[in-house]
Amino acid sequence: GVSTKTTSSPMASSVFLITVLATILHVTCAGAGFSLTVRDSIMIAHSFANNPSFGPAQNLHGATYTVDVTFKAKDLHRENNWVVDIGEASEILAEVCGRFNFKNLDELFPGEMTTTEFMCKKIFEGVRAG
Repeated sequence: GVSTKTTSSPMASSVFLITVLATILHVTCAGAGFSLTVRDSIMIAHSFANNPSFGPAQNLHGATYTVDVTFKAKDLHRENNWVVDIGEASEILAEVCGRFNFKNLDELFPGEMTTTEFMCKKIFEGVRAG
């Protein structure tokens, strides 16, 4: 997984992790702190042209990604008793996913192998900047 501590967003005290499949709107409380997960999805087209490692996926095909973002904090926010504002987290994720939804990734990222891991990184970067 990919995780980082944010420093310049409204969610500055939260640590977040993006995964490709997990649970919908999931809240946990454990000895290591608290977490909140929000979910969205994207439908994309792409290929892995001229790369035999991907077999038939070298050809143009579609994929649907379920995108979960988990925000983590050691403690709940003092005043609001939350890990992060769920509305703001959902809006940021929707905006980032909207950049890719119903797009051909071959056109957005020419020459890149737009693997699931690559897209996880791009979505993570977008949410972190959000």
